[in-house]
Amino acid sequence: MSIARTIDFYCKELHFVVGGSHLPPNSTEATFCSLFKGEKAAANIYFRLSDVGNFRPSSAWIAMSLDALEGFWKELNGKKVVEVVEEIEDKDWGYRQFSTRDCDGNMLTFFCFLEVEGARDTV
Repeated sequence: MSIARTIDFYCKELHFVVGGSHLPPNSTEATFCSLFKGEKAAANIYFRLSDVGNFRPSSAWIAMSLDALEGFWKELNGKKVVEVVEEIEDKDWGYRQFSTRDCDGNMLTFFCFLEVEGARDTV
């Protein structure tokens, strides 16, 4: 895993914005970054290099508004660089969601809550 590569992927392919990063003294490689997307940084994700040294892909769930989720899906759908793992759909547990995999193999599920009365009326 490389924080620089992660920043590049999230900014270029997923259109996130860098909130900040940390470059330790006497180092050429950042060890931490924060990335955000949406109005007032509505969706945030943070990456940190492991002290252990053995990287294992993981997963994260990112909550968004229904409008943001639908817009983001339209933005990503069909992009060959972004691996879609799960198409957008409503789930029995009350979420509308889709999943992608990033450049390091991490699974990202973007979702919104559908329990809010009238949420589906805006799609």
